[in-house]
Amino acid sequence: MGLCAVLFAPAHGAPPIEDILGELRRNHDKLKVLFIEGSTKKYERDSMDSSWRVAPETSTFSLVIENKKRGWYVLEMKPSITRWEKGAAPCAAMWSTEFRDSDGFTTYWSKVFQHHDGLKLLPERSERNSASRRKESVNSYSWAETFLSAFSFSGRTALHFFDGVPVEMFSQLRKQLIEQTGLTVSDDEAGLVRVSYNNYLPNETQTHEVILDPAKGFGLVRYTRTGKSAGRKDHTRTYEVLEHRKIAGDIWYPVHCADTYDGIIKNELLLSQVSIREEGSLDRELTVKLPDGLEVKTWNAGPQ
Repeated sequence: MGLCAVLFAPAHGAPPIEDILGELRRNHDKLKVLFIEGSTKKYERDSMDSSWRVAPETSTFSLVIENKKRGWYVLEMKPSITRWEKGAAPCAAMWSTEFRDSDGFTTYWSKVFQHHDGLKLLPERSERNSASRRKESVNSYSWAETFLSAFSFSGRTALHFFDGVPVEMFSQLRKQLIEQTGLTVSDDEAGLVRVSYNNYLPNETQTHEVILDPAKGFGLVRYTRTGKSAGRKDHTRTYEVLEHRKIAGDIWYPVHCADTYDGIIKNELLLSQVSIREEGSLDRELTVKLPDGLEVKTWNAGPQ
């Protein structure tokens, strides 16, 4: 990933990028272990009138997750609905458990499979009770760690390009960063902060625009990433937070979010419950006991 430049002098009354990152990091560090319940919907753009229509893919879930890279998590799908291409029904409903624990492997345990017509469950149902586990690369992230946890909808994630730079280093890197083309920080009449920057990759230029709400600990309002490359159509991805909720007294957490791809596919996340668990709950809530005698296939067990 190439460097992008930062215009550190904020426009109007906007805070400097160092202060924004500092606040985001402090709030992040308060979220040790989270318990989350929610649901998802998928929308597709109608080619006839350009309206959004609800797709069959939905899910209801619960999630306990450590707020750190490659941390433990337990995801219960109850159920998830997917399209069933060339199947005995248009869709399939699956009750399952997915978890990562101390050995770094992610286990997928399928429990119950049921036919679905895209609107409701059908009578045909079977017990699956099969499991597999694999070790993914250190730079891969599951849907639980990005979308379902709402970690993708944080200001810190939107500004990940700068997150590895210690706050105290910004002054030393100022000249170097400004020499590359870059980021501006400004505010608007509504009190929101706008952060924009460019990232130059070997075959693509990415433009990033991040809207943050200082009244909610610089909670994300909208993050738009547009990629441009020669000979290819521009592509855009937008992360939008429609509602934040206070948890643990003073932390604003995204609870209604939308992730849109090129304006044609949109995934919606609605969290009904978010709470912080004590770190001592790891052994109890982040440990899954598989049934005795269940055969578990292991993949990618080599060095990562």
